[in-house]
Amino acid sequence: MKHKCGEEVGLYVGRLLLVGAAKSGGLVAAYRLASRSFPNRKIQLNTETKTARVVPLPGHETENRENPLLTYTCLRVFNNASALVANGSHLDIIYGKMRLGLSPAESMAQVLRALGPERDVYKTPRIAGFASPKELIVGIVSERDPVIRVFPVKPGFACYVATYGRTQPMENVLEDFDVKSAEEATEMVHQGLVFRSFTQAISSVAAFIKNQVVEVNVYPGA
Repeated sequence: MKHKCGEEVGLYVGRLLLVGAAKSGGLVAAYRLASRSFPNRKIQLNTETKTARVVPLPGHETENRENPLLTYTCLRVFNNASALVANGSHLDIIYGKMRLGLSPAESMAQVLRALGPERDVYKTPRIAGFASPKELIVGIVSERDPVIRVFPVKPGFACYVATYGRTQPMENVLEDFDVKSAEEATEMVHQGLVFRSFTQAISSVAAFIKNQVVEVNVYPGA
């Protein structure tokens, strides 16, 4: 069965991220947590630092001790002007290199190349995204070399990548992308547009940056 847009219904793509420039203005970096094996997690937002982490739900902390890959930073705002999203501990390493002055694209490429996919039974690809006033960047590494794609900031343009099924950034482009807030962005990537056909969504987070004002939102809310 297919949507009229040609997307499959009930497709599991795992974790997913999006970076884009809204048609009406504003940058977006969003992350969507989804899982079939470990659903007992949530995205926890620190509103003061505008940082988001994937953490176990209360009562499920033992799962995290058994598998440390389940807890990680998934969103960081950089210099109050841009945002970085990723599906694992590589986010903090990329962020650290950027703080030392390395370019975002080179930081992402170095880290993904060095780490490769996650060391789990699925060899889950690592994905990362960066949205800034200068560029939009999407990266993924599986068992092959990293793929890093850099796009110009163009109103209405967004690109997404997932750990499974939708792993080719150049094939995952939205050309009429528009949201007006972080709340709209999280709802959209969680259950709107093409994303409504992707299953097992748990929670989503997004940063929306416009006129030097940063909003960060988690959906569903607490």
